[in-house]
Amino acid sequence: MRTIRFKRCFLPLILEGRKTQTRRLEGRYRPGEILRVNRTEIWILITRKYRQRLGDISSEEILREGFSSPKEFRRAWTWIYGFYDPDQVVWTYEFRLISPLYLQSVYTVLEGERR
Repeated sequence: MRTIRFKRCFLPLILEGRKTQTRRLEGRYRPGEILRVNRTEIWILITRKYRQRLGDISSEEILREGFSSPKEFRRAWTWIYGFYDPDQVVWTYEFRLISPLYLQSVYTVLEGERR
């Protein structure tokens, strides 16, 4: 399974279910893919992927990113990427936290298909 990287400060937000979206410059992940977060025992399932201009992020999406305001989001984006351009087109990923039990059931099904 592949890994997705998040800044450490975002991990509690993911575990609490307050961060269920992320925006990235690259479109390398796909819906249905299960990703390990930062080589931890945190796993997420990508549920949706779409392109969007940074400046088009809605108030609801700001909250799903784990932020309380557009200003807070812009500050974090600049901290991570070094710049903020509202016309920059990025990949938006929606995801949900999955439990180790769910992951175990997926592996069981996959093992059964290989036999």
